Amino acid sequence: MCGIAGFFSVEIPLEQRKSKLEKMLLSILHRGPDGSGFFFNEVIGFAHARLAVIDIEHGQQPMSSLGGKYITSFNGEIYNYKELVYWIEKQGGKLETNSDTEVIPWLYHFEGIKGWRRLRGMFAFSLWDNEYKKAYLVRDHCGIKPLFYHVDNNKSVYFSSEAKAILTIKNGFELNLNALHGLMNLRYLPGQQTLFSGINQLEPGTILEYTPLKGNKFFKLPLNDVNSFVLDDLDEELISTINLHSIADVPVSSYLSGGIDSAFISAILSKKNPNLNTYTLNIGDDPNEGVNAQKTAEYLSVKNNIKSLAQQVTIEDLKRVIFHLETPKVNALQIDLLASFASESEKVVLSGLGADELFCGYNAHSIFDRTLKFPPLLSSVFAKTGKFLTQKASFSWSESFRFFNMLDNNKKPHIAYGILRNCWDSPKLRREIYGERLLDAKLDNIFDWIGEQWQHKLPPLAAMQQFEWDNKMVNDLLWQEDRLSMAYGLEVRTPFVDQELYRKISPYWGDVIYHNQTKKYFLKKSAKHYLNNEILSRKKSGFQVSSHEFFHLQLKPLINQYLTEDKVNSIGLFNYNFIKKVVNTSASKKYRWHYFILYLMLGTHIWVELFENEQQK
Repeated sequence: MCGIAGFFSVEIPLEQRKSKLEKMLLSILHRGPDGSGFFFNEVIGFAHARLAVIDIEHGQQPMSSLGGKYITSFNGEIYNYKELVYWIEKQGGKLETNSDTEVIPWLYHFEGIKGWRRLRGMFAFSLWDNEYKKAYLVRDHCGIKPLFYHVDNNKSVYFSSEAKAILTIKNGFELNLNALHGLMNLRYLPGQQTLFSGINQLEPGTILEYTPLKGNKFFKLPLNDVNSFVLDDLDEELISTINLHSIADVPVSSYLSGGIDSAFISAILSKKNPNLNTYTLNIGDDPNEGVNAQKTAEYLSVKNNIKSLAQQVTIEDLKRVIFHLETPKVNALQIDLLASFASESEKVVLSGLGADELFCGYNAHSIFDRTLKFPPLLSSVFAKTGKFLTQKASFSWSESFRFFNMLDNNKKPHIAYGILRNCWDSPKLRREIYGERLLDAKLDNIFDWIGEQWQHKLPPLAAMQQFEWDNKMVNDLLWQEDRLSMAYGLEVRTPFVDQELYRKISPYWGDVIYHNQTKKYFLKKSAKHYLNNEILSRKKSGFQVSSHEFFHLQLKPLINQYLTEDKVNSIGLFNYNFIKKVVNTSASKKYRWHYFILYLMLGTHIWVELFENEQQK
């Protein structure tokens, strides 16, 4: 796991290339505290910050292979690299290191870009083909590893693991108002956008090919063959995947919540390592989160290290998190705290992220399924009556109004889903929430955008799972998991977010995987061989804070610094009347949506200070 940055360009003078790479590298050194390196010629420039996990002695990058024929700069881990080394050697190749990085150029050498279909892991890399004078950017199918890029007049490509590296050598990026509008609805950035106009993400499973003076082409990263699979084979598949994700030349530990996902991973890891360390942050919906995690650790006979959120959140905390995320995010502070805690002792941890998406583990899955199966006539009458009775509430978009609005759209699954996931986009609410700057901008209709991504031919529940895997997983969960762990030089691996595992299980999404309307039925069935009934029967606990309590207890003092009437009107993004109304009301769970909006407003103003104002200097 590392950080990469650089450019493909014939426009940059040779004597300026090293200084530009040094600036880019300096901004991402936190991703790789174990070493750094450069490579540049008249066409490319590669900078690399290394977190040494595999072949610690010989895995330095950028890596030159086959006598300088290829240069590779790689961020991630290739979990099947030993299998690939065997295949490469059968083709006549001879590797010079034991690093997983070196399989990347060798696969390209034998099969071109098709060779990269064999990679199983998390990866984002750049490769220079010195023979054919072509450069590539590649991102894994699941989008686990970030890769940002900016194209300058179709002549130069700047890229990095984090957008801030591009900012060091290219300024003048304006706030992307359409992306901000998506964030205010989805709570993550839509599609491949960032908050910087002109800087985008490389789409997961995509290859960018650059040829000097000819511009760029985009290709889909080929898919490897997957063996036939039935759910009866799930036990073996899960164990194999977790073991594969634990390969490393350094100790591997695990996050441990009070739930099933991380407990199952810890159980498998403990079979190989009885001295396994686990890490828990005592925060979430369940007040017994820490107690339950400790009970799980005792059952597995592993050591549990636990930390609580005790101190007051400071502006420095929020600035640090937003600086690394490069976007305001709800429920990100706890990810940051857990990563910081684990990084004090570890380099690599495994996370249970992705199990809920694979196996229908969220309450949202059951709510969505029940709502869409409600009898049409009853739902229409019930919804219209409920909307009429609740639309005159003191606050727009109340919890009850949202429920009835969702029910009223139960024959339009993508709209019902958007409402369920807190999307609110409407002319009325735009006027209530936004200031002139956003009101004057041309903004997408978020429900239309969801409809464009929605797999309408799939059954609704399966379509929900697919949408969340393609969007929320990449731009919300994986985004913050990567950025807030790498902020501390910690590698977080996600065995449930695995391309091969996904391709085997996703055909069963919907009613099959949601067996008898039981959340995570098949995961529990596999886990029962490793966990006791007490662990398996615990209720789902979200790794999140209570929005109204958190705001009043932790964030309200920051209002006087970042959401004053003068500041709100000066920046021009939001409507101060909305802020004043929410702040002056008594804290209540029924206003959770309103506090999330307030939290995003606060975070956006911090973002403006950190990035927009700096760009304007």
